[in-house]
Amino acid sequence: MLTVGTIEPRKNLSGLARAYSRLPEALRRQYPLVVCGGLGWYSERILDTVRSLNLGDSIRLIGFAEHDDMPALYSLATLFVYPSLYEGFGYPPLEAMACGAPVITSNTSSLPEVVGTAAITVDPTDDTDLARQMASVLTDPELRDRLAQQGKVQAGRFRWDTMARDTLAILESAGADDSPVSGDVAC
Repeated sequence: MLTVGTIEPRKNLSGLARAYSRLPEALRRQYPLVVCGGLGWYSERILDTVRSLNLGDSIRLIGFAEHDDMPALYSLATLFVYPSLYEGFGYPPLEAMACGAPVITSNTSSLPEVVGTAAITVDPTDDTDLARQMASVLTDPELRDRLAQQGKVQAGRFRWDTMARDTLAILESAGADDSPVSGDVAC
């Protein structure tokens, strides 16, 4: 299993670690949790929580990874888990889906819009449900395959060239309107 992000409170590594600790020991042995990301604010407190769970090397903190290495990490993941409490957009789940990793992410902020119906979304504060969903994906190859295929399709909807064309069309459309701007707002 893989999660990516700076180790800071909003990424919810503490909640993920608690959920992971609820998995059967056999699943934890088969699927270590790899945490890819640098240290952020309050990281020591978060790492203390992770250490207090006494999971040994089942949770592997690999630190920051170079951008060029990320496709390999995502592609090798049996499951990508991203229970963030808040995201402005949510690139990691989208990147994971593009690489064929099944995704579980939060049902909060922008993440449901980013992943659509191609991922499992959970309340990031519900460790029990997160653990149940992780076990479900890890033990059901058909579910994993379905999420992986749907994820690739969903990720394909977010292409830079398409966004650039759509943005240009909006700007051209706005520029075609010769009516004066009303109100006191200056841009």
